[in-house]
Parts: sequence; C-alpha cells; structure tokens
Amino acid sequence: MPAFTRLRISALEEFARQQRFTPARALRRQVEQAESLAREIEPDGAYPEDWLIFRLTGYRAEVEEPSIIVGEALLADLSAFVERLSAGAGYTERELGNESLALAELRARWGVTPRTIERYRRRGLLARRALSERKRPSLRFMRAEVERFEGREAERLDRARSASRVGEGERHELHRRATGLRAHGVRSVGGAAKEVARDSGRSISTVRRAVVRIEAAAAVKTFETKQRTAPERKRELVAAVARGERPGRVAAQARLSRASVHRITNEQRAAILRGLDLRGPTAEEGGSRGTLDSATVRSGLGAPAALDPGAFVADATEAGPPSAREERERASAYHTLKANAGAIIAALPRFNPSAARLDEAETMLRWASLIKVELVRSQSGLVLRSIEERLAGTGGAGRAFLSLPRGAMVELHRIGFDAVIAGVERFDPFKARPGRLAAPVGVELARALAGAQSVGERSMPRVGAAAKRLASSYSTALEDWTTRVTPWRERLDPPAGLREKVAVMNGEPARWLAARFGWDGSPPRTLARLNEEFGVTATKFAHALRRALRD
Repeated sequence: MPAFTRLRISALEEFARQQRFTPARALRRQVEQAESLAREIEPDGAYPEDWLIFRLTGYRAEVEEPSIIVGEALLADLSAFVERLSAGAGYTERELGNESLALAELRARWGVTPRTIERYRRRGLLARRALSERKRPSLRFMRAEVERFEGREAERLDRARSASRVGEGERHELHRRATGLRAHGVRSVGGAAKEVARDSGRSISTVRRAVVRIEAAAAVKTFETKQRTAPERKRELVAAVARGERPGRVAAQARLSRASVHRITNEQRAAILRGLDLRGPTAEEGGSRGTLDSATVRSGLGAPAALDPGAFVADATEAGPPSAREERERASAYHTLKANAGAIIAALPRFNPSAARLDEAETMLRWASLIKVELVRSQSGLVLRSIEERLAGTGGAGRAFLSLPRGAMVELHRIGFDAVIAGVERFDPFKARPGRLAAPVGVELARALAGAQSVGERSMPRVGAAAKRLASSYSTALEDWTTRVTPWRERLDPPAGLREKVAVMNGEPARWLAARFGWDGSPPRTLARLNEEFGVTATKFAHALRRALRD
C-alpha cells in the first residue's frame, strides 16, 4: 500500500495532524462527516476555511481572515483526508463487507485502469483505508460514494468506457511523430510525448508507453534516457551534505542539479526514518496521553554522560532517583514523541518528501533521545549498586567498581547501561498503575549481570593490590552510553566533535547550534522554530554549521 497522498490544503493537513491520538470511535464520526460534506461541494464553488472547520468538527472557530478554498481543490483533498482519518479509525475489510468495493471490483465495474481511478479520486471519489485479515491496508470504496460519483460524473465515465485502446498501427504512428521531433531539438521521450499528446488526443503517459514499447521491440534508442543514481552514490551524497559540504559543490561533483541533490538527500533521509522501529506502549482509548509541556521534559536535557570512572561513581552515589511523577511524565513524553514522529513518517510520500516534514520528524526523535537519556541517567545509582552486589564489594560505595581492572570496569559499565536502556523501553507509563522505572530496569540488570558474573569473578583484585588498582583506574575512559540510547541517535546526531567545538565558540552561531541539537538544556528546534526564535534562515544556519565543522 503506498504512502498517503499529500494534502495541499493547510487547514485539512493541520486538522489531520491534530487527530493522531483521537479515539477510533470519534474518527469514524469524522469520516462520515467528511463524506457527507463531499456531497455538498461544487467544483466551481468557494468555501471559507472557518466554515470547513465547522462542518468537520461542529465547532465554530474564530478565524480573523479565513482563507477561501476553491471547491475543485477541496474535492481533490477530501479523498486523501478521509483516507488518513479512516486509517486511524481501525476499519477492516470484513467489517465494511458488501457495503464497499475493492479497487479491482471498481475497475471491473467501470472498465478503467488504476491510474484513472486515482484521477477520479482527485475529483472527489472518496475511499477508506481498511485492514485485511493479514493486517495489510487496502482501499475500499463505499457503494454509496461510488453511486454518488456515478451520478455526478456519468458523462466522464461513459467516455472512459468507450475509449479505445491503442492499436498496433496507432502505436507506430505515435512513435513516428515522436521521433520526428528529435530533429527539432526534443531530446527526451517525455518531452516528445508531451508534444504529440497535444494533437493526438492521447495522454502523455499513453504516448510515452507507445514510444518505449516500439523502441524496446526494435532494440533502438532514439531518445536520451536519464541514468538513475545508484544507491551507493545516493548514500555518498547524503554523507557529503551531512559533513557540511556545500550542496552546490556536491551537485557539481556528482554532475547533478542542486534540486536533484536536495531531492535525493530528502528521499534517503525518509528511507532511514521508515526503517526505524518506533513501536512502544500507547495510551488506551480515552486514557491520558503524554504531555510535552511539563518542565521535566523541556528543561535539564542534553548533559553529557560522566565517562571518568570517579565522576560516574560520584554522580551515581549522590544522585537519587526522580519522583514517580517525573518518571511517568518523561516516559510518556518519550513514547508520545515517537508516536508523533511515526505518524509524520507514515504520511511521507515515497518521492520528493517535504524537507520541513522530515525536519519535524527528526527533531521529535532527537528530543525523544534526550528525554530517554535522562530516564537512563536517573538509574545510575541502581547500575552501580547492582554491579557491586555482583562483585560482593565492600569498603564503601564505588570501592569495588573502582578497584576493577580497566577492561572489566568498561565491560560491566557497558553491560549495566545497556540493560537500563532496554528496561526503559519496557516501562509502560500509560498503565493505570505503572509502578516505578526501577522495576523493569532491575529485572534487565539482574539478567544481564548474571550472564556477566564471570567478569567480576575473574577481575576482582587481591586486597593488597586494591589501592594500586584504584589509583590507575581513574585514567580509564568509559564508553559513552548516550550514543546508543536509541537506534536513531547516531544517525540523526551531527558529526562527532561538533558539540565540543560549539562549547568553545562565541556569538550567535554557537547559540543557534546549541538550540538546534538541544545542547542548551531545552528541546531541540526545527529549522522553522530557529527562524522564529532567532531570526536565522535555513541557509544562514547551514553556513554556520559548515563553518563550525570546518574550523
């Protein structure tokens, strides 16, 4: 099933985004309201934005200067809008049953191609998304909507039924006319098809298919064909842009246009996001959802991990666990951000996705990572105690850990924090009684350290050598667990070393970079938010980023 069709009317797009966590029962009512609304829209009519909101929600919004939406544009978006709402409403093919038609059934009824059905959808033919028994989504066309469309577009449907297919003779004639344009400077088959379609009465795609079919059969090549960029080359382009190289220079080296580099980069970013597993606990219908306004999820974020063994022990010993309320707020915000990002990613088109929507999803995931870092960090004391219990250490908090040889110290620290990272994922803050985070974390720690018991046994020093081991251990650098706290952290973070450079920078660029990636203690910002807050454009920020990476 392809991605959702892009909504072009901002009022509908914003409304659809706001319904991501609406209960299925309410979404079904809104689907029916949207279908009812479509019956009243005239293609040449004009409809105010506040009226549209009222018809969909029953709420009269006060819009100072409502935009006017042309009926033809509204009809074109309503089908995609209904499809999005119905995806969250949980319809099934069995449930819709005889009251709906599958795409293949509708094609047979009207005698048209899938491409024609898609054109009809842009003329107001509504469709719902439903799940099969195998949980695969498909389009279902409600019979009432089909009959309504037949009544309104009877003449168009009759023309489509009576349209003849391209015969062999006509195919050769289309090819002859298209190749004749080569002498007049038309270099691409698409350009030739566009010219021939104007006079032949056939569509551009029909002419193009005819030309391609004739040339394939004759093994000739009249027109130049654009070479596709290989997947490896696409990844190289994305990496070059991420390193801060100028897009114009990257485009020149790759012999592509700047627009192509931007498109390829965005499509690769979208592919990375689609490959992420963003599943997690969600709020039950009617239950409380994670809030993103709490101070616990909007401040105190982004501090680096303590990688010196002595600093780790000091922090783990002094810091107590957060309150149950803070734990729940952070964990629910973490999963809410993942769900919000997942909804944006699911709606991204396969080709040429919006850079702004990509930035929005990536920024949400960066924020989610920062919140999870704080959830993991809050369990540092439990990590230290669990390690020392396994070592049966005595002589004060941290003594046994700091007495370990370098290799064992690093390994047990890594095992402990990896267990906490897994435990945080298991914690469900949406339960009526979620308990404390230490419960699932403790289970993961016990399991992980039980398997590492031999590490401690082999590594415990002799009593007489404890002081020597303790003194030498402070030169050991522990692994930075924050880089692996989420599967996407490393992919979405800026190049290594940038944060250290920003820390010694002065002036506005340092503030922009710290705000962008959440290094100032607050949530990371999208480029749009940076522009609102600091007045910096995306181009100007890109220059600052490249300068910081280069210096």
